[in-house]
Order: sequence, then structure tokens, then C-alpha cells
Amino acid sequence: MSREIENVFIDLPGNNCFVCHPQNKFGLRLKFYADDHTGEVFTTLTPERHFNGFPGIVHGGIQCAVIDELAFWTMFDKVGKIGVTTRIDLRYLAPVGFDEPMEARAKVIEREGRNVKVSASIRGAGGRDSAKAVVTYALPDRKTLNAILGEDTLKGKFERYINE
Repeated sequence: MSREIENVFIDLPGNNCFVCHPQNKFGLRLKFYADDHTGEVFTTLTPERHFNGFPGIVHGGIQCAVIDELAFWTMFDKVGKIGVTTRIDLRYLAPVGFDEPMEARAKVIEREGRNVKVSASIRGAGGRDSAKAVVTYALPDRKTLNAILGEDTLKGKFERYINE
């Protein structure tokens, strides 16, 4: 059984995330779902032509953005804290065409102190993997998050997601 992961950051001041904000008219507007049976988080999308790289192929940066965001929501769902990407080890395995449905899946594979590693992949039509990655997140403390986002950004309901 799967459940939609609530995007608790929709009303975060200044948020207009290219990948997950539902009102970003230029973005992907993705939703993420947790499969509590497998421990995975997943999303699906069909890339539009304005996400072009070479003719007929979705830009690799779009795939990387999907993997980074998927890995974030995986880490956030399983750990419950805000993390920042420190590393993405990504391999492109096959091109992705436009109007081709894609499914992306991820799972936490390691947590050591303030670091979380997530394994993620994108699978294109026909069930072939188009990209695989391991994404590493750091779970910064309040002082570091305030330095990155601004001191007044993470107030109220967001404070519970800060690693102390």
C-alpha cells in the first residue's frame, strides 16, 4: 500500500521549488509517494518537450533534478529532518524520450550520524533503467540551516524538522 507524502513546505516563505511546488508553472509539479511495504518512495512523470536536451531526449539535468528531489523526499519521509544535498553520484544508462512515462524510485541505504545516503533510479518505458544514483545528504543543525536559508525562514511548524 502506498501513501502520498505531504509537501509540508508548500507555504514555506519564498518556496517555488522547480520540482515539487504545485504552482510553479515552469516546473515538474511532482508528488511523491511512500510504499511502506518496500520502504521505497516513488514518483511518476511524463516529461514535456520543453525539458529538451538533444532533439527528442529529456535533458540530463531534468533527470538529475528528479533524482535529487526524490532522494530528498525519501530521506525526509524516513528520517523526518531537513537535509541538504552534499553529493550526487549519478550514472546515465539510457536516453529518455519525451512523452515517455517514467517512474523514479528511491530508498535510504545508510544513515551514519548526520549523513544519510539514498539510492535512486529512474526507469523509462519498457522497464529499462535510464539513470541510477546514490545521493548523500547532510542533516545540518539550526545554526547551519539559518545560515543557508535565513534566520527567519524555518519558524513555527518547520522547527520540528531541524536536526539538533
